[in-house]
Amino acid sequence: MIMNTTNGRVVIELFPGLAPAHVSQMRQIAREGGWNGSDFHRVVPGFVVQGGASTQRFPKLDLEAVRTVDNIYTMASYLRDSDGYLDGMTIGYEKDEGVGLWNGTIWAKHCPGTVFAARTADPNSAETQFYINIRSYKHLDEKYTGWGRVVSGMDRVRSLEIGEPPEKPDKIESVEIASDRAEIDQPIVFVQRTDGPDFQRSLLHSDGLDVCEIPAVSVRIAN
Repeated sequence: MIMNTTNGRVVIELFPGLAPAHVSQMRQIAREGGWNGSDFHRVVPGFVVQGGASTQRFPKLDLEAVRTVDNIYTMASYLRDSDGYLDGMTIGYEKDEGVGLWNGTIWAKHCPGTVFAARTADPNSAETQFYINIRSYKHLDEKYTGWGRVVSGMDRVRSLEIGEPPEKPDKIESVEIASDRAEIDQPIVFVQRTDGPDFQRSLLHSDGLDVCEIPAVSVRIAN
């Protein structure tokens, strides 16, 4: 997802394997221009940036909260004791007591740059709004549905106009789904494999650290 803002371009990697209904809705909103011209209406330094109030009405709303994936062993590139990575997205997972095996439940972790569905007190009330984490917030884990992560432009996210709401808010000018572009105009995104030797070496001294405290999975973007 390529989000063009008044503060520059932000590229978000989507995770349909983790939250298929949410990603489907966000793609629809982007394709129909539902965010175009809307404000980043909540910008709290060191906490979150929130936006995505739709300028249109969409029929598929009130998304059900999700944190369960059918088979983490085929989807997760690397697992630690209680957390790991899903193609670069930071996740936590549960084990059955006494057995030590994954029990079918995972969730996206609130690490810097991760994108979650905003909602009311009802866990199944997510609509079109989202928030981007500026820092790690463990106490929010398992409570909200994560559907993406910023892979380029976090410097622009961090420097958006501050306020709740800001006096002169930055705006989402337009949003595109990269695969909708002509192939020659699509950004090429290289994501470091987390099951390879280079990444494994970066984890040698990470025992006892939360996955959010480890440097993010490396990404390089061409175009």
